[in-house]
Amino acid sequence: MQEEATLNTCRNWSAFDKAAFEEVLSRSELAVTQTDDINWLFNGYNSYLCQLMDKHAPARYVQRRPRRRALCFDGECVQAKRSVRQLEATYHRTRLLTSRVECQQARVEYRSLVRSKEKKYWSRCIAEAASQPRGIWNLLKSVATV
Repeated sequence: MQEEATLNTCRNWSAFDKAAFEEVLSRSELAVTQTDDINWLFNGYNSYLCQLMDKHAPARYVQRRPRRRALCFDGECVQAKRSVRQLEATYHRTRLLTSRVECQQARVEYRSLVRSKEKKYWSRCIAEAASQPRGIWNLLKSVATV
């Protein structure tokens, strides 16, 4: 059973101009007005920042469809992928050569692991289907509909 697509809200942060946003915010009523009225501050802050965000980084809706996970993708693959993502984050944060090398090595090992799992899975499926007359054709049909 396939999961349904979800509708997500996102903003284009790469086009966001921080300097223009700060300039408009510094000239706003929120920055100029001196008041102790918490309700006014909260409502003004919330509504004005939403307006500014919609102007400088408009919200758009994106439909995300879940990808089908490969049948050979097990807990070991999940752990290896998590490790690669952590090393990538470390490299992007530090930009150290050693972090880059570790990240590349982990990525190569991850791909090798996934390929070996796929190979074992499909070899097992073919071996099981070989004893049945229509087994191979049913297997190929299931692959074609993925």
